[in-house]
This record gives sequence, C-alpha cells and structure tokens, in this order.
Amino acid sequence: MVTLIGPDKTTIEWKFDDNVISTDIRPFIKPSEIFSYFELLNENKSLKRIISNYEKRFEMIREVTPKVILVRKVPYDQAKMMIKEFIDEHKKGVYTTEIAEKLQLDIELVMKILSDLREEGKIAKVDERD
Repeated sequence: MVTLIGPDKTTIEWKFDDNVISTDIRPFIKPSEIFSYFELLNENKSLKRIISNYEKRFEMIREVTPKVILVRKVPYDQAKMMIKEFIDEHKKGVYTTEIAEKLQLDIELVMKILSDLREEGKIAKVDERD
C-alpha cells in the first residue's frame, strides 16, 4: 500500500508485509511542479468533499422518494383468503402496509378485510400492528 504522509504530504510511505519504506518526494519533483502537486492534493480534497455532499443528498432523496407499489385487482373473497394466510404465516404480526405491499393489494381493500376479520374474531390486533 502506498500512502502520502507528513504535514505537507511530501513523503511517500510504502507498506508491504511487515516492511515500511518512506521516501521524501521533494527531490524527485521539479520546483515548478511542487505548486501543481499541492494544487492536485487540494483539488482531490475538494472533489472528495463534493462527492460526499452529493452522496448525502442522494441518500436524502432516496429516503423521501415514494415507493411505487403494483396493485393487483383481486376479488374480495380471494383477497380475504390471501390476507388470512399471510397473517397466519407471520405469527408475530404484520403492518397493514406490509400486507398490501407484499400481496400487491389495494390498501383500502386490505384495511376493510382486516376490519372484517377482526369483527369475525379470526384475527386480533397486536400492539399497533394489524
């Protein structure tokens, strides 16, 4: 691994196995190139900062971007059976939105069916989960 070290980043350090070799690079750089060298170092820092800012913005955008959920048109009785089976498979409880998303059902239909299943005594509300 090669690393630039020192307060002014003018020493190159090579690490391999358990050996370390350090070399001052100033004798190998022409005086006219030293300024360019430091400009590149500063540019590199600036680019890393810009990239980091864009990564943060992208993550924020990803968090607020709504999900697109495909909804299938399923008859009430079939959807009711699907929901009951899904709930039975997830004994610890599931969120209404999770049921709608996983089964690709309309959220309002899911809410109506959950209400009906509760009234029929086939399911119970667990904490704040449906």
